[in-house]
Amino acid sequence: MEDIKYFTEEKYDNLNETQAALMNTMMSYSQSLRLLNESIQELSHRQPEHLQSCINRDCHTGWIHFQNSCYLFGNDTLNWYEASSSCLSHHADLVKVETVDEETFLKTTARALGTHFWLGARDEVTEGSWVWSADDSDLDYTDWYPAEPKNYLVEEDCLELSGVHNWQWNDAPCKPSLIQFICEKRQVFPFF
Repeated sequence: MEDIKYFTEEKYDNLNETQAALMNTMMSYSQSLRLLNESIQELSHRQPEHLQSCINRDCHTGWIHFQNSCYLFGNDTLNWYEASSSCLSHHADLVKVETVDEETFLKTTARALGTHFWLGARDEVTEGSWVWSADDSDLDYTDWYPAEPKNYLVEEDCLELSGVHNWQWNDAPCKPSLIQFICEKRQVFPFF
């Protein structure tokens, strides 16, 4: 009987030690989990700042960053096709304007650099059906000058941002018009 009592007490002591060790392990895991959650919170607050620095770093010299893109305001005066080729040589497209904020940025910057700039839309496939050359999508956002597009001259199939037209959109002949242009390169975000 004495042996059974001793054996039971020993097992009870072992059980208490195991329980204490498990409690310590659980508390250690709980503290680690709390620290991980704090780190996640800190990183989630810093993410926009980190993304912003990545974006700014990725715009090449001469390009201007705005929102999720880099823009190049070309100094050369080219026809629309040459301007498009110039953008492609920079791994970019003639700009696809999608929001009022983007349009405001483009107008403000363009005013300081010239009077006419090619944008990336045209209607040469089907007259009156304007599409963005970057992806052949329809124009969801527009900023046409009143009474434009009017195709006043035959084959005014390319889109320009025109200082003469109050910095609004105008349809113009793709050739021989020689004007400046705006390239856009979309940012690719790294995965974290």
